[in-house]
Amino acid sequence: MSDVINFYSVSADYGCFSNFAAYPIRLGGKTWPTSEHYFQAQKFEDDVHQEAIRQTPSPMIAARMGRDRKRPLRPDWEAVKNAIMRDAVRAKFSQHDDIRDILLSTGEAKLVEHTKNDDYWGDGGDGSGQNMLGRILMEIREEFRNKGIQNPLVEIWRSIIIGDQKSWVLFSNGTCVIVMEPEDNLSSQALALLKEWGPVHVGSSAGDFSTIDLTGASGWVVTSHHNDILTYVGPEEIEQPEPSDLIVGLHGRSKRDQDAHELKIIHIEDKRHPPSG
Repeated sequence: MSDVINFYSVSADYGCFSNFAAYPIRLGGKTWPTSEHYFQAQKFEDDVHQEAIRQTPSPMIAARMGRDRKRPLRPDWEAVKNAIMRDAVRAKFSQHDDIRDILLSTGEAKLVEHTKNDDYWGDGGDGSGQNMLGRILMEIREEFRNKGIQNPLVEIWRSIIIGDQKSWVLFSNGTCVIVMEPEDNLSSQALALLKEWGPVHVGSSAGDFSTIDLTGASGWVVTSHHNDILTYVGPEEIEQPEPSDLIVGLHGRSKRDQDAHELKIIHIEDKRHPPSG
């Protein structure tokens, strides 16, 4: 894992850390399309302004509305804005298991909103900014870690994969894509591979699989017709006490197909830039 993880664009690696990412949150008895919508709306005490922002379709428009000084800014905004951002970020990662797993997967890395457009919530582009959003994300990460929240699939795959320098991306149903030639955007690479090679087409090579009994963990790994796309099957998923390879393989293949259609990433193991020292 890198010492520093930069994020900004919602379409890049760790784009879910952006407040513009499309993860609705439930706060104050209402559902907000993004954490940006909630944060910007709290700048105003008037329900009319808050609701107008909540109803706008885009976080970009919500941000513009929140920065519009024709609207009366609440007098205590500077005193409360960090706490409001913290509430929004906590709600977002508490209410969406997949991105909470991604946050936890960053380990001890420093999280930085890297942009020249903001020197308070971001780093100012040159590291001179306060990076307050990154700092809040790291606080929330520590909160979750202290509560013992972690997806068990992550540790299972860490025990399965041989080779400390392999980067990999884990999907919600247990399919792991090992990225042997990593580029700038690991998640995009893994998504492209799984979209192309993951769906099952019975009667073609896309339906092929084999089953590997694990020695370092309980359960099985089911291979696919792509060497770097593997799916974990736990013993609790199979009803038979001594299932055949066929039963395990068909179940694993079905999980891979489901991941290929849902494309829901829960963990990114980035080994491109190991920590120094």
